[in-house]
Amino acid sequence: TTGMSNFLFPKVHAHHPDGALDLSQRLRLTALLLAARWMRKRPRRRHMSEPRSEFENPKLWKAIEVPSGRMAERAWTLALEHQPGWLINHCLRTHVWGQAFGVIGGLCPKREVLFAAAMLHDAGLTPVAATSPRQCFAIRGADYTRRGLDGMADPDTLNVVVEAIARHLDFEVGVRDGVEAHLLQAGAMADVVGRNLYRIPQAVRQHALSAHPRMRMKDELCRCMVSESAAAPHSRMACYVKHIDFLNLIRQAPFEE
Repeated sequence: TTGMSNFLFPKVHAHHPDGALDLSQRLRLTALLLAARWMRKRPRRRHMSEPRSEFENPKLWKAIEVPSGRMAERAWTLALEHQPGWLINHCLRTHVWGQAFGVIGGLCPKREVLFAAAMLHDAGLTPVAATSPRQCFAIRGADYTRRGLDGMADPDTLNVVVEAIARHLDFEVGVRDGVEAHLLQAGAMADVVGRNLYRIPQAVRQHALSAHPRMRMKDELCRCMVSESAAAPHSRMACYVKHIDFLNLIRQAPFEE
């Protein structure tokens, strides 16, 4: 049930002061992570290498295009000004994977919202958003995005972008939590550890990886996660690094660097 889900899965919203989990939340998350780690070790049925061909259609290719609009353009400008190349490409691929999952799942996100959230979801890893090293980087990124996109959209729309960024490190982000937040997390996890990447047509995968190469992202991201986990030991990322060997999951992702 929704109530049980809300109890089991700690959620860190954009208004959270620092993104740290309290003891009860850390214990619950640790139990969930250990269960997930055990499930990963169980034999799995091999996935088909290709999704059904009906998903490889013009609608999908249209969805992964960069949208136009003031907010999208501002998010793109901020990313170019302050993010290294590997991170920009990670954000662009996150957008592609998220939009592709949306088409495959029959979801209709607001295109500018998902693009802006994708382009700035890891802004907290950059010096421009490093307001407090002890603060979870997703919260830093959410705060920075709220300031950076101020005036580019109405307050409700901006809140959706900011909330999606804050939530993208949650263990679970369902459609009920917001379509854009759900697809942002799905896209980011696909690019970081390869989760559900098999569902995206091979032609789309090849296009995204060719247009936005990874540029040794595994090494760069592992370095960032080690630093962030040490700086914020009660954060979601610190729990992931400690309890599910998240760094190894990054290194084992099905991508050539």
